[in-house]
Amino acid sequence: MDTREAIVRQHDLVYGTPPRIWEDGFPIGNGHFGGMVWQPEGPDRITFGVTKLDVWDYRYQEQDLVPFGRFRELLKTDPERAVREIMEEPDYTAPYPCPKPCGRLTIGIDEGFLPLSATLQGRRQRLGLYEAAVECAYELSTKAVKVDGFVSAAENVLAVRVSNTWVHGRLKGPHSQTVTLEREIDETLGLPEIGHRGDILTVRYVFPDGFEYVMAARVAGTVELSEPLV
Repeated sequence: MDTREAIVRQHDLVYGTPPRIWEDGFPIGNGHFGGMVWQPEGPDRITFGVTKLDVWDYRYQEQDLVPFGRFRELLKTDPERAVREIMEEPDYTAPYPCPKPCGRLTIGIDEGFLPLSATLQGRRQRLGLYEAAVECAYELSTKAVKVDGFVSAAENVLAVRVSNTWVHGRLKGPHSQTVTLEREIDETLGLPEIGHRGDILTVRYVFPDGFEYVMAARVAGTVELSEPLV
């Protein structure tokens, strides 16, 4: 480990209690594409809120405003009228233009034969500054789970890996974790289009002005870890 790496690693952000709201989440990204990572409750899950720099509601509200040329002349000839006409301009009431979130990739916490309230423990979250990656971890009664996520520096791709380490091989059993790709309904934009093709989940959003974007997620195969939980 070189000196630069060692210095950067000293400043990793570590939460013993994971962030519960997106405002407290950990940011990952490449400057153009990325998102926030947090772990909401009810139900317990790990959420990657995805954003992109150019996903905006670009519309604007047409208004009858005082032309700049007229305002400049009034300032010279009748300053009081200039102020009055500016004060009489209609308020801008539209909630746009503004940036918009793309959607959320959510990984559920698998529940075994006992409720999560009795078995879920050791929840934590780390932002590795040197790797520019986030690590979410928790433990259940028979295994530990680690969720690693990072964004490619060159592509608009978010990669997430879920690793399970069992206390003992004899305790391995069937389990499932729900993976969802979603976009909440936006009252100013309308309904998103949610779909899937084979093992690929998609979200498509067409904005009222014709701008649109598409998100896609694919769940790859599984890998079993044989190391015992320490």
